[in-house]
Amino acid sequence: MASATAKGKSKKKKKKTTLKDILRELFPCAEDSFAEGLRKIVFLISVIIFGVCVYLVFDYFYQNYKNDKMYEQLYAGLQPYVETVDDAEVTTTPDDEGYIQAPTTETEVVDGETRTIYINSPEADYWISQNSDYVGSIYIDGTRIDYPIVQKTTEEEKEFYLTHNFLGQEAKAGSIFLDYRCIMGGDSQSTNMVIYGHNMQDESMFGQLKKYKDEEGYYEEHPIIQISSRYETSLYKIFSVFIENVDPDNEEQFQYYNKIAFNSEDEFYDYANNCKMRSLISNDVDVTYGDKLVTLSTCTSNYLFGSSGDGRLVVVARRVRAGEDVYEGTEGATFNPDPLMPSLWYELKGGSYDGSSFVPFN
Repeated sequence: MASATAKGKSKKKKKKTTLKDILRELFPCAEDSFAEGLRKIVFLISVIIFGVCVYLVFDYFYQNYKNDKMYEQLYAGLQPYVETVDDAEVTTTPDDEGYIQAPTTETEVVDGETRTIYINSPEADYWISQNSDYVGSIYIDGTRIDYPIVQKTTEEEKEFYLTHNFLGQEAKAGSIFLDYRCIMGGDSQSTNMVIYGHNMQDESMFGQLKKYKDEEGYYEEHPIIQISSRYETSLYKIFSVFIENVDPDNEEQFQYYNKIAFNSEDEFYDYANNCKMRSLISNDVDVTYGDKLVTLSTCTSNYLFGSSGDGRLVVVARRVRAGEDVYEGTEGATFNPDPLMPSLWYELKGGSYDGSSFVPFN
């Protein structure tokens, strides 16, 4: 019994770890050596940075999730309006005026002059009831690009939808929006409609446009853009996909975003040929003076531009003409071995633009 008691007395009690001990291990204390204090500071900074990064990533994808749910609910609400459309079935064959869904019009006489009045489609009435800034919709078959288009018409508000969703709420994904200077649909439609959208990492909004430059065969599978205004629906055939550096200090930049209307045939062809010579894709789609154009613009994460945010990926298409084969000129497209790239490309990678094989439209 004596030996057992002695053995029991020899056992040491475990020291209880308190919250104070844990905090002393994590945070610098007066009794810490310089090296130990520095180690704790570095550790705490790393934990804070990691936590902020986790939050930002979570918030980014959560915001995108909420944005997707918002559009799901909006499109669910659209269904009754689509079902009420009579004799306006969308086809893929343009009619005599180039529409796949023709507008409904009326005429009125004002001061002896007959004017054409365009009537909103049932779908447009629905979208306008949700947001009066609605001007149309964009759809590319087989992709996630299927969104309403909104527009602010003043220079002061021109970037509003860069940071706000379709319902006008702040959102990282923003909206798909038309340049404030453009007109979509009707007799007054701009010769070139410039449409903007974010290049989202989850491939929402214009996030899938990068596949045109990255994936072989993607263009041939998705060469057509469907644009609906408030009144009609038309198809647009992609003829150019290019990268541009819009750095304000880049004097050589091609200011595609400022080409809304053209004062002459030469000015029109100058724009079309600038798009063609820069195109990363070679195809046989022709462009003729008088064609209506649409230009899609999004950011590009190309490493050339670093974190400056000055890189743009641009997709340009022209309206399918009356009676034209929708896919004519899009088959057999290949990557262009000699596109005109931004000057920064040649500064970093060397080489120069040859251009000897370039064939202009006019």
